[in-house]
Formats: sequence, C-alpha cells, structure tokens
Amino acid sequence: MWYNIFAIIFMRGLMSDHPLARDFVRFVLDHHPQTPWPALYDCMVNAAVMRRFRGLGLLELRAAGVPLSLAAMDELERLIEEVRRPSPN
Repeated sequence: MWYNIFAIIFMRGLMSDHPLARDFVRFVLDHHPQTPWPALYDCMVNAAVMRRFRGLGLLELRAAGVPLSLAAMDELERLIEEVRRPSPN
C-alpha cells in the first residue's frame, strides 16, 4: 500500500514536467478539439494503443509522464487543463 502512495506522488510530480507529456496532450487535442473530458480520455487511450503519436504506446507514454490508468485520471485531467490554458506570452 505504501508503495502505491509513493508511486502516485512521484508520478504527479513527473506528469506535467515532461515536454513529451504536454506534446501528447496537444496532439490529441488537435485531433479532437471539441471532445469533452470523459470522451477525450478514450481518445487518448486509443491514440496510445494505436501508437499514433510518434509511434509511442502505453508504456512509453507512461514513462514520459502520461499514465493512462484510471487511478491517474484526476492528474491527467489537470494536465489537459494546463495544456488548454493559453500561454501567458
């Protein structure tokens, strides 16, 4: 049980820090711009399973900070919101 808590804390720190994670989210949003959150998750999983983003699958994306598990949905939603937010430039 403690391992899972530490793993979640560790992954939360990694998620939005890796540029590949943000690039993946942008890729999915570009292909599905009007898709609401629950359906967008399905689009993300599909893109990963079909290796549509730079040939990367579930394991590679998880290593880059995009764990597409149900346990990480809150963090994934937060990452999507960050990417959707306009840059302060």
